[in-house]
Amino acid sequence: MNLSTNFSGRIRGELYVRNETFDRINAERKKLGQKLYVDPLPFLVSTIKQRSCGLLARGELEFTPYHLESPDALDVSSQEDLYDYFCDLGFGAALPLVITCNSAQSVVSYVTQAQARRSEFPFSIDGMVIRVPKRTASVRPIAYKYDQEILKSSVQ
Repeated sequence: MNLSTNFSGRIRGELYVRNETFDRINAERKKLGQKLYVDPLPFLVSTIKQRSCGLLARGELEFTPYHLESPDALDVSSQEDLYDYFCDLGFGAALPLVITCNSAQSVVSYVTQAQARRSEFPFSIDGMVIRVPKRTASVRPIAYKYDQEILKSSVQ
């Protein structure tokens, strides 16, 4: 990935693969007679463990940021400003899914709604990243993981 401006620092975020890209990778594997990946999330884990940087370099995998270490050097006063900065750097494919909640109840409501709509997202998700309003190096994002989906099948 090429950033639109010079940057030095540590950004935390999520690596993901779009569903259409995952399907295309599986179609290519099928043509080659290779074992197909069942789910995008284990595919990502194995890709990271194998350090398959070529997939990222070719744009097969995408990254969306949610946290900047030591943001005090920047002129940002809110999480929205930070996301604007990330977009200015060239990140941002999944950022339209970012919302601002004004209460704990609105966070719970959004997390519940997003869980019900998981299949509508252009990529597979297993949870949400929740940020608190106070943005300091000591306040880290909270990862909320959904229960695993259980699919039933029968053997004949």
